[in-house]
Amino acid sequence: MSDRTNEDWRAIRELRANPPAGAHVDRGRRRVFQAALAQAEELWDAAVVAGPASRPLPLFYCLSLAGRAVCAAWIEKGSSWVPSGHGLFMKLPATRQDVAGARLEVESSARGAFEMLARATDSETFEGTATIADLWASLPDFPATRGLWATH
Repeated sequence: MSDRTNEDWRAIRELRANPPAGAHVDRGRRRVFQAALAQAEELWDAAVVAGPASRPLPLFYCLSLAGRAVCAAWIEKGSSWVPSGHGLFMKLPATRQDVAGARLEVESSARGAFEMLARATDSETFEGTATIADLWASLPDFPATRGLWATH
């Protein structure tokens, strides 16, 4: 693990010791915030040593738990802050198994993690669908998708 990654996790551990916002004042939110970040770090560490075929699983759950912690801290008081489902789903055409061409859609669920995390971070969401290749291409400094997935 890089020095930078160690510094980032150290800063997150400091947040666990002194949670921000709603997780600072509400005991239930605090417990979820602290436990979710502890588990996220453990899953990150597991991903570091996992092989490439298994690495996405602990990384997915690491991000899921980190998102749960963000919701526990920053969803406004009086609102539901526990996500129910991830809020995104993928449709694969019956005749095609092209991963890059698979379409992701946003569920219209105010309790989905995607919507709740966007609300907690005051971020915009997208409506409709996007392919995995479209989303990948929107990420700065990521390699081109050509050659990563087979296309038919």
